[in-house]
Amino acid sequence: MHLVAILISALVLQASGGRTLESSREETQAVAIEGSQIFRKAFEFEKTSATGFVLERLLELERVIRQENNSSGPLVAKQDEEIRRLVSQVLDLESIGNFALGRHYQPLQETELGKKRYAEYISVFRRLVEENYLESARRYLGGNHEISFRSETKTVVREESFEIVEASIRQPDVDLVLQFFVVQEEGKRKIVDIRLDATSLRETYRGSFNRIINPRVREAKNQEEGRMAGLSELIEAMSNRLAELQSGGATRL
Repeated sequence: MHLVAILISALVLQASGGRTLESSREETQAVAIEGSQIFRKAFEFEKTSATGFVLERLLELERVIRQENNSSGPLVAKQDEEIRRLVSQVLDLESIGNFALGRHYQPLQETELGKKRYAEYISVFRRLVEENYLESARRYLGGNHEISFRSETKTVVREESFEIVEASIRQPDVDLVLQFFVVQEEGKRKIVDIRLDATSLRETYRGSFNRIINPRVREAKNQEEGRMAGLSELIEAMSNRLAELQSGGATRL
């Protein structure tokens, strides 16, 4: 499973590599953002902009994580729950989970059994992503990384309109380009994808999940039976991974 903080970490691990310091350091001087130890900005933006939307959620994550760094015992567990909740606000996990199913999503909405299995899938998917990124959030938003907001643009990809908020992550040996893909629905913004050096979060999930479901569909005499078998296998794999993370028996990405 694969950021912010949360998301940043996983995609950093996925990315084939970053750009060297010499080639990627922008000339524009980034200035510190009030109330943050890690976020900076290289351009001016309104609080009501897509960049303002993304920053507001990341600042909330940073605040909770830095509080947790000074906490112990039951308070840490409570703050872990708050981090999980904020992860769900940073990312639209349902949208990403639906995209990850690809062509298998719509058929699941057409039968009662399909709807039931989908509900199981999206529930496990949400919990797995939230759990998987707890440690990553602490490491990146509670650490010494510098994340600078660089630009905001609009684009259309496959007939879907996005506001793209671009930032850079400064590390000791390499800079990485981080992009948040934001959409608006009924006047409300949500983040539906994050890309690190062109590595897409939701595309990566889709590729991984299809490698489990598609073979079952091809092998089955009936596509619906194959889809259900593949989805059951995916849910089981995600559930096992979740149990390992919760028991401390697996390394978080």
